[in-house]
Amino acid sequence: MALGGEAGARLVQELGLPVSPDTLLRSVRALPELLLPAPRVLGVDDWACRKGHHYGTILVDLERHQPVDLLPDRNADTVAQWLAEHPGVTVISRDRAQVYADGGRRGAPEATQVADRFPLVKHLGEALERLLLHERPALQAAAGQETSAPAPLPTYGGADRLPWQERAEQARQAKHAPRLAQYAEIQWLQAAGATIKHIAQTVGVSRRTVYRYLHLDGPPERKRPHRSRHLLAPYTAYLVQRWAEGCHTKAALLREVREQGYTHSARNV
Repeated sequence: MALGGEAGARLVQELGLPVSPDTLLRSVRALPELLLPAPRVLGVDDWACRKGHHYGTILVDLERHQPVDLLPDRNADTVAQWLAEHPGVTVISRDRAQVYADGGRRGAPEATQVADRFPLVKHLGEALERLLLHERPALQAAAGQETSAPAPLPTYGGADRLPWQERAEQARQAKHAPRLAQYAEIQWLQAAGATIKHIAQTVGVSRRTVYRYLHLDGPPERKRPHRSRHLLAPYTAYLVQRWAEGCHTKAALLREVREQGYTHSARNV
């Protein structure tokens, strides 16, 4: 009964009870509906019927640790309607999606909404990773290491890649994907005989971008971020000296380092 049709039929075959999958499904459907008491603490989360395309909603009684219902979609109206039909929910545990927040407010306005532990800890961990990576020079300085030329982070490939590196790589790829799509579309239109003007209008870029992409030997590479501390490194000692001497006017400091050859933004200074 737990496995259902095809999987259940394979199991009972091994147990010496040959039953067809359709017979098992008819037996499951013939069971009386299980009536569960209204949950007081309700967990709301989504589940994938087809990942990336179609999602439903699962409702769990968190006090009894039992699923109570499956909803056919991930929609605030559906959640609100279910809550209105099942009064008694006092606490709703959910992720940070606004869909469930809105459905909970409309369906059970008196219930307290709390953050589900898993996404809360996950997002906190990701934020902490970003902070530590951003403050890496300061951490090295606190540990007494050389900060003028920080050692590169270890690189991992395939299964050896750390979780935060995998997420960072996925974010970089997602950010770069539109440029790759533009490049492919420009190349395809040019091969089909389209004019530069037509390509620029179709893709939604300037003619200059079209010319630049057509002259590339291959797909555009990802842009590498500029390290502001490297740009300002030749002038750091001078700036620290002037600050110690009492010059705390940013315009004056910027003017002085530009006289020495600094050509980048004032924000770095």
